[in-house]
Amino acid sequence: MNSSVLFSLGLVGAVPLVLGGLWMLRGGRAFDPGQASKRQDLGMEPGPHVLWGMSQASKTVVGLCLLIVGYHVAAYTAPASWDLLRVPLDRAWILALGLAAAVGVSLGTDGLERGEK
Repeated sequence: MNSSVLFSLGLVGAVPLVLGGLWMLRGGRAFDPGQASKRQDLGMEPGPHVLWGMSQASKTVVGLCLLIVGYHVAAYTAPASWDLLRVPLDRAWILALGLAAAVGVSLGTDGLERGEK
């Protein structure tokens, strides 16, 4: 496959991940107090847990992990002549395991704080 086509496909995959990460870091953390009464009317818990019941700390962790994954998707598909920071492919599983552990521990901590198992 042509390297420019591969890089274009990599960017198509990386851009939504990076935008999702940025949204989680900034937009997903915003809380409108005016929405609290609407959430109570629907039987939902009011407060800053607007997105899937995640705390702001978990939103930050997920946002950063999405940014890291989006960067590495773009870096792996970029031409080899570009001097980008890349985890070697034979060690990419370590990166994936670390990111999954970060998200899992953060969401698990949210569950412990709410008193869930």
